Amino acid sequence: MTKIEYLSQVYKLQLKIDKKKIRAEEYERLSMSIPGPNYDQPVVDKTRSLEAPFVKWIGKLIDIQKEIDELEKKLDILKAEVIGVIETLENEDYKNVLALRYISCLTWGEICDKLYISLSTVKRWHQSAIESIEIG
Repeated sequence: MTKIEYLSQVYKLQLKIDKKKIRAEEYERLSMSIPGPNYDQPVVDKTRSLEAPFVKWIGKLIDIQKEIDELEKKLDILKAEVIGVIETLENEDYKNVLALRYISCLTWGEICDKLYISLSTVKRWHQSAIESIEIG
C-alpha cells in the first residue's frame, strides 16, 4: 500500500459513512409514511399481510444505523493512526496540509482558502510531506 492510499483510507471511509447516512435518512422518511391501498395494480396474492408497511423500513433503518456506528468507530481509530503518522513530520505547514486533506477531508481549493496560499504551493507541500513520511 502506498503512502497516499494509506492516508486516503480516512477519506474513503468518510464517503462510505456519508452514503449510508443518506440511505438511513431515506429509510427514516419511509418509516414515517403510511401508504394507502393501491388499486391500479392487479392483486398477485390473495393473502393479506398483517404487518404494517413501515415496519420493514424501521428494521432497515436499525440495521444501517448499526453499520454506520461500526464504521464511525473504525473511522475514529483510523484517524488517530493517520494523525500519529502526520505528527512525525517536522514541518508545521506540511502537517496542516495533510491534516486538512486527510482528516478534515477538504478539497484542494478549500485548503488554499483556509491556509491563504496558492494551489501550486498546497500541492508542492503535499508532495513534499508525502515523500518525507516514513510508513513502516
